[in-house]
Amino acid sequence: MPRTLMRKRKRRPHGTNLLRRKKELNKAVRIYPQFASAWTLLGEIHRQHNQLTWPRTEYAQPSSRPQFVNPTYGLAMIAMQEKKWGEAIRLSDQSPN
Repeated sequence: MPRTLMRKRKRRPHGTNLLRRKKELNKAVRIYPQFASAWTLLGEIHRQHNQLTWPRTEYAQPSSRPQFVNPTYGLAMIAMQEKKWGEAIRLSDQSPN
């Protein structure tokens, strides 16, 4: 990697890329609310940052179109983070193999 690119990369505040991605994903779902992949990615971003209220809603958005994205995996991951083992097992049993 060229030195100038490395310097520019170091100057960027951590998380800027994530904020830009969240902004773009929010824009995408505003324009096209049935964009299942965008809803799922938003849920993943929030889940990974332990913001567990939002992902439930975001994972549920595309559930009317399960042929594109199945929300049960993300919901099972939330249940595991919250140590709700029974719910996690139930949801993981519903996930496709």
